[in-house]
Amino acid sequence: MKRTFIAVKIKPEDKLLKTYTKLKNELDNEKIKWVNSDNFHLTLFFLGDTSEEKIEEVKNKLKEKMESTMTVYEKIRAENMYLIDSLYMRLMRILNPDEENKKDSGYPSGFEPDLERVMQSDADFNQKMKMWLREEDPQTKDYRFWSLIDMSSSMSGEPIEEVYKGFVVVTEALDRIENFNSENMEIHQGITGFSDEVFQYKDYSERMTKDMEKKLSKILEEGQNSTDTTLATKHALDKMLEDPGENVNFLFTFTDGSPNNDESLKEVIKDSKETRREKNIKLGIIWLTESDEDIKEAEEQAQQLKEEFGYDFGMAITTNEFEKDNKKENFAQRLANLLEMIIRDPDKF
Repeated sequence: MKRTFIAVKIKPEDKLLKTYTKLKNELDNEKIKWVNSDNFHLTLFFLGDTSEEKIEEVKNKLKEKMESTMTVYEKIRAENMYLIDSLYMRLMRILNPDEENKKDSGYPSGFEPDLERVMQSDADFNQKMKMWLREEDPQTKDYRFWSLIDMSSSMSGEPIEEVYKGFVVVTEALDRIENFNSENMEIHQGITGFSDEVFQYKDYSERMTKDMEKKLSKILEEGQNSTDTTLATKHALDKMLEDPGENVNFLFTFTDGSPNNDESLKEVIKDSKETRREKNIKLGIIWLTESDEDIKEAEEQAQQLKEEFGYDFGMAITTNEFEKDNKKENFAQRLANLLEMIIRDPDKF
C-alpha cells in the first residue's frame, strides 16, 4: 500500500524560483520543511493508503477524463511538453542570461580592480591603465516574429497537422518568454493563416488563453482553397509596421507551393523594401516538403522564389518525421532549432 494523493504539478517560472530561494534563505532558522522546487504541486484530493491495482485504476480514469475534455491544442501541447520546455530554456539562455550586468576589464578607472591585471602591473606599467572593471549595461533584445501559414488545399492532411504541432511548440515557448518582457527584453509573436482569404489568429498584444487555444485550433479546419500569398503578406506587413521591434523583425511564410498571384506579390515585396530596411523587417519564405528525399530540390525552389520575388531569405523544411544522426526528428523539432538559430544570430538571415 502507498499513501497517495491527486495533485497538479506546478512548473515554476524563474521569478517564482528566485522568490522561493530568497524566502528560504531568509527563513533558514525557522522550523519550515522546504519542498524541492522539482516537487512543487497543488494537492486536489488525498487518497490515503492505496493498493498498486487501485493506483493504476485511478491513473487510467484521470487520463481518460483529462483527454475527453482537452482541445486539439491542449493534446498536442501535452504530447510535446518536453520539446516546449527544452526550447524555452534554450531561448532564455540567449535572451535573458543570469549575468545581466557583465563586468568588462581594461579601463583606467572603475568600481572594482581586476586582480589579474593588478598582479601584472608590477612587471608591465601599461597594465596600470587597464586594471579597473566597469559594468556593461545589459544588451536590449527587442524581437518580433510573425508567421504566415499556408492553409490551402495542398496543405491538407498530414502536412498541416505536422506544421500545426510545430507552431504549438514555438508559440508556447515564446509565450512563456513574454512573461519576462522588460525594458531590456521584449518578445512578441503574431500568427496568420491564409488560403484564398486571410485568417488572423494572434496579434502581438494577445497572450495564450483558453480562447486563443480554441482560436488556433481552427488552423486545422479553415482554409482549404487556393493560395493568396499577396493578400496575406500585405496583411502581415501592415500588422508588423504597427509595432516593430528595435532589433529585428521576422516575417516567415510557410508554404508548399508557389504563389498564385506572382506579379502582385512581387510588387508588394518590392514596394515595401525601403520601409522594411528602415524598420529592420526580414521577409523569408520557408518551403515545406513532405519527403526528406526531396529536400535538395525544395531548397533550390526556395532559393528561386527568394530571387524571383525579392524575399530576404529562403529555406526548406521537411514536414515528415525522419532519422537524423540515428535519432528521429520531426517538423516541430526542426522548427524549434530554426527559431533558436535565428534568435542566436539574426544577422545570418
